[in-house]
Amino acid sequence: MSFKITTDTGDAGLTAQAATPGYLLADLAAGFAALTCGGAIEERTARNISLKAESPESLAVNFLNELVFLADTEGFIAAAASVSASFKPGACELTAALLGETLAFERHQRGLLVKAATYHGLKIERAGGLWRAAIVLDI
Repeated sequence: MSFKITTDTGDAGLTAQAATPGYLLADLAAGFAALTCGGAIEERTARNISLKAESPESLAVNFLNELVFLADTEGFIAAAASVSASFKPGACELTAALLGETLAFERHQRGLLVKAATYHGLKIERAGGLWRAAIVLDI
C-alpha cells in the first residue's frame, strides 16, 4: 500500500502510486478508509462494484464517490479492496471486491466526513513504470 494523506481547510488530498491501475485504485480506497476512521476496519462484509468511465480520472472520481456513497448510506467502509482496472483511452473500467464493515463509533476512531471526490487538482499519470494519482476530497 502506497498512499499519502494531506489535509487543508475544507478538503483533504490523497496521493498514491502503484504498478497497475488496479493497485492504484486499491491504494486510494485504503487512503479513504484511513481518512474516515483511521483504517481500523475488519473484513466482515463484502460489496462488489463495477464502473466504467471515459478517462482514468473520471474512473477514480467515480470509484471514490461510490465509496463515499456506501459510507453515507450504509456506514460501510472497506478494510480491503481487490481492484481489477484498465485505463484505455475512452474505455476505462474497474471491478472491485470490497471487504469491510459498518462503522461503529464505540469501536472505531472518528475520522473525517468525506463529502465527495473532486476533479480539482486531479491528476493520474504513468511515469517511471508506476501509475501515480493525486486527488482532492471535499470534507
